[in-house]
Amino acid sequence: MASKSAKQGVVYVTHSGTYTSPELSAEKIADYSYSNNFYNKVKNEQRNLLFSDPPEITVYDENGEVAEDETTRLREMCLSKSVNLWAKIQMGWGSVFDYGAGIFNPIWGYQENEYILKELRHLPAESFGAIPTADLVVAGDILEGIGVDRSGKVRFFQEDYNGQVKELTNIWMLKDPLSSYVAGRPISLPILPIIGAIKFSLNSQMQKVNRIGAPVPWVRINDPQPAAQEMAMCLMKNMRRCSCRMPARMSPCLSGTIWR
Repeated sequence: MASKSAKQGVVYVTHSGTYTSPELSAEKIADYSYSNNFYNKVKNEQRNLLFSDPPEITVYDENGEVAEDETTRLREMCLSKSVNLWAKIQMGWGSVFDYGAGIFNPIWGYQENEYILKELRHLPAESFGAIPTADLVVAGDILEGIGVDRSGKVRFFQEDYNGQVKELTNIWMLKDPLSSYVAGRPISLPILPIIGAIKFSLNSQMQKVNRIGAPVPWVRINDPQPAAQEMAMCLMKNMRRCSCRMPARMSPCLSGTIWR
């Protein structure tokens, strides 16, 4: 009877490696959002479908009549360059699509005797993906810098460009109101594994294109020894430079096979 700890069976090693679905993180999603055309095609189609026309802003008085003066002032505030509500709505939805939540920093202040929204700053949601310095009872799956502490308060921790994690207190968060997750869940979640597989396939195909006229090489390992597998991977990585020497005692363990 064979030992239960014995390594048996034939192993195939390729230069492209083995595809495994990557763990999702804010950094990984940001890479898709900034550079993957397949991902952005789906995202832009959804955005154009939802936001075909700008919102209508109207104020009504207690009698249900349009309050002209208040409507004019509210429109001026929302359409001002520093607030630009129409653009910020779309940016917030984009963050919800990518990461599950849109993060804003509202700046309020007085204009004459009226307290108004003077500026609405959209913060990059991916910067809230760092693990916070404080203890949180519940934290977001993707945006781990957003969570609930022991007192039940939602807290926000952002990583700046210097790698320092700081807590922010003047924050608006936009997420799906039906989501039970503290930092929401990405709308794009169902397609993320597919995008990852497509990216891996394209990278593998480009490696093949770079070797015009040459098929993808594989090495068949007849005896699955750790040293043999290590040598096979060395051959795949250094096949162009021919810098990998195979000891004579290992030659029976490997047999070269070309697979198309």
